[in-house]
Amino acid sequence: MRLIHPDSLAFALLAGTLPVPAAAQQFVEAPGMLAGKRWSEGVECVDVDNDGDLDLVFADGEGFSSAGAKRQNKLAINMLVETGSLSFVTESVARLGGLKSNGKGVTSGDVNGDGYVDLLFLNAFNTDTPFLYINRGASQPGFFDMKSATNGFTVPMSSAGAMFGDLDDDGDLDLILCDSGASFLSGSGGKPHLYFNDGAGVFTENAAALGAPTKKAHMDVQLADVDGDWDLDFIGLNRATNSGGNHYLMLNDGTGQFTDASTLLPNTSGSVYEAEVGDLDGDTDHDLFFVSLSGFQEGHVQNELVETGSLSFKSGSPQSGSVDDNEIALLDYDSDGDYDIIVGSLGSTERLYRNDGGLNFSLQSGAIQGISDSTLDAAIGDLDNDGDYDLITAQGESNSSQWNNKVFLNNGPADNLPPVVVATRSP
Repeated sequence: MRLIHPDSLAFALLAGTLPVPAAAQQFVEAPGMLAGKRWSEGVECVDVDNDGDLDLVFADGEGFSSAGAKRQNKLAINMLVETGSLSFVTESVARLGGLKSNGKGVTSGDVNGDGYVDLLFLNAFNTDTPFLYINRGASQPGFFDMKSATNGFTVPMSSAGAMFGDLDDDGDLDLILCDSGASFLSGSGGKPHLYFNDGAGVFTENAAALGAPTKKAHMDVQLADVDGDWDLDFIGLNRATNSGGNHYLMLNDGTGQFTDASTLLPNTSGSVYEAEVGDLDGDTDHDLFFVSLSGFQEGHVQNELVETGSLSFKSGSPQSGSVDDNEIALLDYDSDGDYDIIVGSLGSTERLYRNDGGLNFSLQSGAIQGISDSTLDAAIGDLDNDGDYDLITAQGESNSSQWNNKVFLNNGPADNLPPVVVATRSP
């Protein structure tokens, strides 16, 4: 679900493809895989211990519009390689330490170039700084040291999303994270933060390079090359209406200096928690699929760069229905070469929409086992190493009887389509 910029020696734009269709229910819950009820706001699927299977990281903490109880973030270690069968052992305190926070999200990346993934937890309500955990690497893989204070994160903020990416083309992972301000969902708002990495995982903020205006209720960060100039641009999604465009669109000049182009994005409803970026129509530029494009109806926004020769966006018709949804995930579930859509719902069951390649999305009723729960985030990954992509959901906020985070195993055939390389560039 996360996009990381390749190194500067060669750049390939890949259209990934995932699993094949099933005539009946394709994603089936594995009950009890993640035991214990808790309020989880975010989930990341990543191999923290470099053993060849994907582990699960959850950002935990309570509070919707104001701070609730601080909680310990969770790290569930996949025991597939060790035991031969899929199971998870929670080792949060042993591997992360005992810090608690109002966690709202988590992202990952190898920030110091040692070949081991590091973690960044996003905390809300100005109660804590972001928590940067550096993997101990070869000496103790999958065990982490908290390095926020020494590595550049010293100011509390109210953040729900972030993404790593090489923004200045120097070969290491930089960072943009959102900051909604002290009131989180209301008040005067805040500005996103841009941090440049020195290559050793030490970050320095450069607000002038980003130059982002203040907006309310910033919820999500996406990095993608939306204008086709071979660098990562910044899209920020906001749960509010804002002047100068509801959302952020900041275009990168290739050196990490950004220009505000937010008015190019269509205005949406004021209930957007997320949009995902990907090529939805096969024309090689990056489109978006929004939660709450119009009211509580999700829908797509088409990038018309290829069609018109200049960067512009057009809203499609929203999907039918009106459900309070929180999460979008992209995957090619029917292996036809285009991205389909999974929607994680706070008030209903998860849904899957099939893309026909022409931006027509049809609901695949029953493709995901129907459980009415309170999904706040979702991740896609092959947990059981069978060649198809499974679904993990993070639960919280409402319907507390369903506050068990869930694993839905994909029973479809393995992915057998190669990626499509649409362009390459060398220095």
